[in-house]
Amino acid sequence: MVEEMIQAINARANAEGMAAVKAQRMEAANARHRKVIHEKTLEDMAAILALNAGFLGILILMGIGSM
Repeated sequence: MVEEMIQAINARANAEGMAAVKAQRMEAANARHRKVIHEKTLEDMAAILALNAGFLGILILMGIGSM
């Protein structure tokens, strides 16, 4: 009887421990995913700024050329 109770408590503790580990792994994966998304967003913004600067340069050169 006592041995069964001890086994049940151990099984529950193991299950709770595994759930906690799984939750920690999920949180770490989510944090990495957020970091990747943030880095990609910054790269996209930099690319858009570079394109805008290029178009502005072309417009300025066209304006100077038409004078």
